[in-house]
Amino acid sequence: METISRLRVLLMRAFAGEGGEEVMDELMAHKTCLLNLFEVGGRSAAEQKELEGGKTTLPSGHTLSVNADFTRQALFVSQQLEVSERYIAGILHALTVSSPHLHTQPVQCVEGAIDEYHLRRRHLADSLVYLLQATEAVSRGEAEGNIIFQRAAEFVYFDLFSTEGGLAPKIIKELQNLGVLVAKAEAAKKNARTGTIPPTGQTGVVPALGATVFQGHSESLQYERRQLGATLPLLARLGLLSSADVEAIVQWLWTQWTQNTNPIRNGLDWPPKWWHG
Repeated sequence: METISRLRVLLMRAFAGEGGEEVMDELMAHKTCLLNLFEVGGRSAAEQKELEGGKTTLPSGHTLSVNADFTRQALFVSQQLEVSERYIAGILHALTVSSPHLHTQPVQCVEGAIDEYHLRRRHLADSLVYLLQATEAVSRGEAEGNIIFQRAAEFVYFDLFSTEGGLAPKIIKELQNLGVLVAKAEAAKKNARTGTIPPTGQTGVVPALGATVFQGHSESLQYERRQLGATLPLLARLGLLSSADVEAIVQWLWTQWTQNTNPIRNGLDWPPKWWHG
């Protein structure tokens, strides 16, 4: 997912009529990333042990030697986000490569890793929306003769949604999960201190994220949720939802409505006006 921002920019430019020669190569390169959606792996005792041993494996497959500060920061952020230690280590490494002096600023390292984690997720969700919007344009006959739109639509139909049990159920599952994560972030924000305390290894120093970090965390989760929510009507109009998908969506929306929450803030009214149940 480390290069998803590049794909997002290429899609924006291509669908605006600015180039697009690289788009299909980039889409195929990011196919697995798009199919995995937000899944980057959970926490792992083996990955934690590897870091504590002074090394980690980067997404490229190369082994990276790390110091104690890097290890503490990676483990702390992994714990806070509940994701793979190796994935967070990859983010931290990318940040320190782009900003060589960042390793001397532990607060910025921790907060920067969380920001980058969410940036990638937002850009992945954006990319998915752009692809589905382009596909809908093709289905409506609004992109005749536009090779970029047509090939993007083929990618959506044949690479992302070619079989049942593919991407659509994952989107629905992520929407359900994001509601839980937003609630956790909001609760944590209420009890958070003002500033972030990075892990230092010093006795008596308890690392913690600041309130502004939790605020940004919550806002990004809500954006990710809105973007994924925006894919549902697109998927429905494109005929990319199975009967099981529709049933899962209705059940989820009904649960959200009965709990007085707003699941999709993109103009979708629920329950619909015809609903009497």
